[in-house]
Amino acid sequence: MLKRIKKHFGLFLVLCCILVFQIFKAFPEWGENYYRRGVYKSIRSVWIFLDRTAPIDADVLFLLFFGVMFFFPIRRLGLFHHGKRPFAVLRLGTLITFFYIIWGFNYACPSFFEHLKIEVSDPPIKINTQKYLDQCEVLHRSIEPTLHYMSTDLPQEEIDDLSELLVATLNQYHFFNHGKASVRQLSKNGVLRRLGIAGIFMPFSGAGNIDRSYTRHQKIFTCTHELAHAYGITDEGEANLLAYLALMNSTSQEYRFSAAFTHLRYLLSTGDLQEEELPSWALDELEILRANAAMYPPFFQEISQEINNIYLKTNGLDDGVSSYLSFPQKLVYIEHFLESGKSHNKNRVN
Repeated sequence: MLKRIKKHFGLFLVLCCILVFQIFKAFPEWGENYYRRGVYKSIRSVWIFLDRTAPIDADVLFLLFFGVMFFFPIRRLGLFHHGKRPFAVLRLGTLITFFYIIWGFNYACPSFFEHLKIEVSDPPIKINTQKYLDQCEVLHRSIEPTLHYMSTDLPQEEIDDLSELLVATLNQYHFFNHGKASVRQLSKNGVLRRLGIAGIFMPFSGAGNIDRSYTRHQKIFTCTHELAHAYGITDEGEANLLAYLALMNSTSQEYRFSAAFTHLRYLLSTGDLQEEELPSWALDELEILRANAAMYPPFFQEISQEINNIYLKTNGLDDGVSSYLSFPQKLVYIEHFLESGKSHNKNRVN
């Protein structure tokens, strides 16, 4: 038996992951207590330490390690010995296992809505779009459009501020929020966008990545969205929701406008709002964003979207990439939850 396990160790690792994943799905409190608040909290502490002390990014350390393991197999070293063992399966199994241990089991832990015990009804709640239009218009008066729509980098201090805003918001709902998270800004040439990616969270380093070619308006929201993934938020609609809630909790009118106008754009995408209902200033600023997007057309939009769709569905998010569009409905539900005065009794996570 041990010989069989050793021979097919990569497959054995993957089967163990599937088993643990299903146990956490069946007993979500176990996932919350033993993984997210236990193992994952410790992993986040390591990431925070590396972020402060390592001379190179943790992403680079990870790529170096797996580059050596994948392309320069180590002979005569236990599990990594060539022999007749299906070495490619071993390496792939090790990578998959590492992914789930270091972040992926968050998919089996309670989501933000499950944590708050919010039930989603069918049919969906009707959205009062005029309320959000009025809110956005008021906030728009306080921003400087020229600066707000420039493609300038967010200073590190500002990313830290966004992380603190998000931690405070998660703490408000007693959701896991251990440590400061980070986001990197990559490529001024729109490489991520050309691959059909607005932002991406790297589970092997606990850091988000966003494209530098976006406008400041988009970076503020996308950065906060990617920060949310660092705290175990796996649902894309919930990451959007928490970005919105965190920015709206800010005293910065620009942050609040970034959240409000991004929300309007999602309402347009879901069909809850039509462009002819928008005031002239909103139409003008949509054109600014579209002109920016036209400079970096995606080369593999459909392929990238389908890969992401398969990945999300494989990990239990049945809506796949359409989960991004659940943001407006989730906002209505959370507003109803707050208005109802329901209290939440989970212990606060530090």
